[in-house]
Amino acid sequence: MPRLWCKPPAFDKKTGKLRERAAWVIVDGKEWTVTGVTLSEGESHKTAIAPPEAKKRLADYIADKHEPNRIRNSLIDDVLVTEVLEVYLDEVVPDLARPKKAAERVVQLSQWWQGKTLAQVTGKRCCEYLA
Repeated sequence: MPRLWCKPPAFDKKTGKLRERAAWVIVDGKEWTVTGVTLSEGESHKTAIAPPEAKKRLADYIADKHEPNRIRNSLIDDVLVTEVLEVYLDEVVPDLARPKKAAERVVQLSQWWQGKTLAQVTGKRCCEYLA
């Protein structure tokens, strides 16, 4: 589960000068994502409490990672095209002869269909994509 961690400040070993301020990062397994939120002057990274900006970045990160909607009998107005593409990417693409190429195409499709539901997939929209 992703969590916030306050990365301690980094100092130059020779000069002792500050190289990097203490900052909040999102730790998700072995991956780290910088939030861009640093500690206030004089605040200790050991006792710091995550500020609202860092918590918002964590919430956004988790929302971006959400599992696609897989509820059976969902209305096409409620299912995003990108959710269907996500399922395809997870379940079909790895077994294809050229998964990297297929994944690139899925990313391209996702950019075009971002925010659109299955109900919005029409012949006209498909022709617009091709153009």
